[in-house]
Amino acid sequence: MKKELDSDVGVKPYTKYPHKGAYKLGFICTDLADLEKTKPYLEREFHYVVHPYAEDADCYNGEIIRKDMDKGEAIERVCEYYGADMADTVAFGDSMNDQQMLEYAGVAVAMGNSCQELKDCADVVCESVDEDGVYFEFKRMNLMVVSSNL
Repeated sequence: MKKELDSDVGVKPYTKYPHKGAYKLGFICTDLADLEKTKPYLEREFHYVVHPYAEDADCYNGEIIRKDMDKGEAIERVCEYYGADMADTVAFGDSMNDQQMLEYAGVAVAMGNSCQELKDCADVVCESVDEDGVYFEFKRMNLMVVSSNL
């Protein structure tokens, strides 16, 4: 990724990209001023979710996500399609791009490696991704059957 950051990759208006079908763009940057340069081209159609890459890192990562779509609405649409109740949904998130999804879900679970802001809006905080948090939370919620035939 460092090679790409150092190469001074140019930014084009979103409408210039083929097929115009991007839902989100992921990024890593070392200077937020560089990210700000993209906003005149993208902020009309996209939300910016930016956070430190790690607690002690000197770079940032995040996503640039279309404003007309979010993960929370996706859960709602799936529930409508299947006739399910939103109260019966469980969402797991580990980044601020998951905040809307956690706000919609019946039970919001933040991964242990999430930032504090996401943990604060969750109902439950489980182990980190590296510690198999989803697996252990599914077991605690009795949402998983473990077979001895595996």
